[in-house]
Amino acid sequence: MTTTPDTTEFSFYISAAGTYYIDWGDGETETIEKTSTGRQKISHTYATANEYVIKLGGKATEYIHKIYSNGYGSDDSMISFYNNLNLGKIDGSLGMIFSTLSDNSQPTFPFTFYNCINLTGGIPENLFAGISGAPANAMFASTFEGCSNLSGPIPQGLFGNLTGSPADFMFNNTFRGCSKLESFIPPTLFSGIDTPDVATATGQMSSVFANSGIVTQCPVGYYQYMTGFEEYFNGRVSCTPCPAGYTNAGPGLTSESQCVMTVDPGYYIANPDDTTPKTVPYQSTPLWSLKRLSSRSRKAS
Repeated sequence: MTTTPDTTEFSFYISAAGTYYIDWGDGETETIEKTSTGRQKISHTYATANEYVIKLGGKATEYIHKIYSNGYGSDDSMISFYNNLNLGKIDGSLGMIFSTLSDNSQPTFPFTFYNCINLTGGIPENLFAGISGAPANAMFASTFEGCSNLSGPIPQGLFGNLTGSPADFMFNNTFRGCSKLESFIPPTLFSGIDTPDVATATGQMSSVFANSGIVTQCPVGYYQYMTGFEEYFNGRVSCTPCPAGYTNAGPGLTSESQCVMTVDPGYYIANPDDTTPKTVPYQSTPLWSLKRLSSRSRKAS
């Protein structure tokens, strides 16, 4: 992770037992042997205000979840940068540190980056690599909520290793307020997760993309991909490209059947009704032929 250029102090919280190694980016390193799953503040003070690259390593060995049916909080996050105004960029993988354990215990990340308004750049593709299996309660609830300067598209494999039935609060408000996110919802973002039961889905995927920059219609060359989660996308859409050699006339298409074959200038579709149409060049008629045809036409008249 990288701090903002004016950083003189940096802190975050860990709520998982394990051994952690921190390189604070100023020549100082630290090893933390955490034997409890309680919330612990980790902080460091710098001699001068500057931008620092902080490296975090290690491995979590035990999690505890204090999540009840009536809600969740930042204390339930294995690592939290809640309201951290000195967090500038993120890279690497939290999932390799806080991974699915051998007893299938799952890490959770509610509010991990909540309201980190100075967090810029994109979301790393492998941020949650190392996490697999069934979702846990509030697993990614409000994880990026309020990150108004986070940009770029959502990585298509961000949650790709999760499988099975949805859990309570699992994606509530995950990207809410991320107004600079771009592009569409990747078709595979929730591909391993069963479609939520309509009666309970509002408690599982409420306001996932509310007030985000994710598009509300697919761009040219794409059509809407139906994931089964559309009811919970806050009007945002998932898109997939038209087949190779095909495109569409404008944005907002909702079916592959609306994709049409691309035709280069000077060509036309010779057999549009075939399942495998092909384009051929226009055959231009020489001017002298046109004159002869015109002459015959006059004689016939």
